Amino acid sequence: MFTYNSGKYLEGLSTLARLTNASKWHDQLIETANAAIKARAWQGDDGIITEGQGGDLNKNDDARGFKAVFIRALHKLFHDTNNRDLQILIHSYVDVQYNALLDLSSNGTSYGVVWHGPYNGPTPWGQNAALDVLVSAIGAN
Repeated sequence: MFTYNSGKYLEGLSTLARLTNASKWHDQLIETANAAIKARAWQGDDGIITEGQGGDLNKNDDARGFKAVFIRALHKLFHDTNNRDLQILIHSYVDVQYNALLDLSSNGTSYGVVWHGPYNGPTPWGQNAALDVLVSAIGAN
């Protein structure tokens, strides 16, 4: 299980729930989003996503960008749902990632791929992953 798979699944469910307005899709969406946000498979006890941060950080690895797909899906879900509790959960989760980027994985002008720190220098894949967090934080706040 990866953040990428969960993100794409949530995007699809969000669209299906919005277009059909069927309660079964809304219920499944809320249940899946709650489980994915709380999954220990890709985050530490602090809630910061840790996926894709192993090995040589100067070498690209698809997993380094998977977390951005998950955050992008949460951004879509935040705007598609009218479930206030889910919006609050997404807002809080995105803010954890945002604060980690700013406080633990940044030199003030660029962002590292290791969101829980320390800053490891700029890489294209680190910057790309950070963009979705920055956009989602704006959207959720």
